[in-house]
Amino acid sequence: MTVDQLETASYRRLQSSDAWKRHLENRGSRRCLESRHLSRSAGLADRLGSRHKGRAILRGFRRSPIMKQLKDIAIEAHGGLDRWRQFEQVSADLVQGGVLSLKGQAVTLERTKVTAGLKREWASHAPFGADNRRSRFEPSRVALEADDGTVLEELLEPRASFAGHELQTPWTELQLAYFAGCAMWTYLNMPFLLAWPRVETEELEPWPTDSGDWRRLAVRFPAEIATLDE
Repeated sequence: MTVDQLETASYRRLQSSDAWKRHLENRGSRRCLESRHLSRSAGLADRLGSRHKGRAILRGFRRSPIMKQLKDIAIEAHGGLDRWRQFEQVSADLVQGGVLSLKGQAVTLERTKVTAGLKREWASHAPFGADNRRSRFEPSRVALEADDGTVLEELLEPRASFAGHELQTPWTELQLAYFAGCAMWTYLNMPFLLAWPRVETEELEPWPTDSGDWRRLAVRFPAEIATLDE
């Protein structure tokens, strides 16, 4: 399954959930309340400025206290935290490409299996290219290993190695292992990652579309969680 397919499947599960349907049914009656909160939040965006780490700049939209938080709706739609916390890791079979060809790594992870931790940040792709190798990603270290766990190559503080890179700057295999590990750990832990300690969320102004308003969420990750948006 490709990354795009994983994201599409997650969104379809959310759309088909009872929690999401209840949200859509109640949305019309909530809009009057929301408009009052919008007026009260004027100027909050200026006070917040760009003090953020994560996916978006906060824009000062505050939801009514009686409304269910968007992150809670998403988590509930995916089975809930109690169910998720029963597991230690998750795996997915991948067929992928896209941006990796720009980095000179079109085939290394073309067909592979990724395993990601659910209690702490780590991920592994196997196979990683030829010779039955596998990768091991952690925020401050990335390594390539033999299938028996022997370390073949490693790179400490791998994020720093991307300094000065442009869109078509080639990646080493260790840099690929860092990017792929970080990305897939985040994808496979969402939306439950939103409930991790020190992960902050704030709802933004709705995004208008022809089919209705979409609720949006800004996420700020603590320094100890590696992300691709720093």
